[in-house]
Amino acid sequence: MPTHAIPFRQTSPIRSIHRHFDLRVIGIGFSSFFIFVVVFVDALVQPRASYDLRLMQTVQNINVPLRDAVLPRVENLTDSRGAVFAWFCVLAAFVIVRHWNWALVVALVPAGGVVNHLFGTIVTRARPHAEELLRTSLNPEERSFPSGHVMGAVMLYGLVIVAVGELRQPAIRALIRGGCLAIIAISGFQRLWVGAHWPSDVIGGYALGGVLLACLLICRAYLDSDAGLQGWQVWSERLHRAIGFRLLRH
Repeated sequence: MPTHAIPFRQTSPIRSIHRHFDLRVIGIGFSSFFIFVVVFVDALVQPRASYDLRLMQTVQNINVPLRDAVLPRVENLTDSRGAVFAWFCVLAAFVIVRHWNWALVVALVPAGGVVNHLFGTIVTRARPHAEELLRTSLNPEERSFPSGHVMGAVMLYGLVIVAVGELRQPAIRALIRGGCLAIIAISGFQRLWVGAHWPSDVIGGYALGGVLLACLLICRAYLDSDAGLQGWQVWSERLHRAIGFRLLRH
């Protein structure tokens, strides 16, 4: 039975992507990349940055209201189990509402864990154990750079911040964005407060998360473009033919 391809305009892929792309993403990506390179090179040559100890002492001496109620909950949202659970919930939400492009981009978030592990293997930096600190790391794993909690928060909740821009209700949009921004900001503070990471580790986590978030948003722009739609069409037709071929064989 003949199949009829969905018609698409023959436009330049770059021009097509540009219509769906916010140039601010490029700015975020390049600035984050520059910051990450600086802290990464510094982490390679010395056990901690020159400002790490003093800045961490300052943070740990801050009297934080409701710290016992807020900080542990943010840690639970950004640790291994909590991050996986939050990622699954966000992915499931996009699947349920059939926003397939967002679902595909969110599905790529766990790749950030592989990137984080790679840099943690390259940089042999110990976690904070200095006597001058009020609280020091209790984590037996000594890979300190960059902060995976912070990087994952930037990637996942950064995507949510951008995605809810499509909501029509301003109040709900503002509420979700405020909550996501709070999680991203508090996650870095929490890592310093409990002594889990040096400040340069947290800065590296924010910067690497910004780079990977920009990459994910570029992927999203591509999927929204005519070139991306044509790609979806090709793969769906291949999948359709493959399933039909197997059904015929059986």
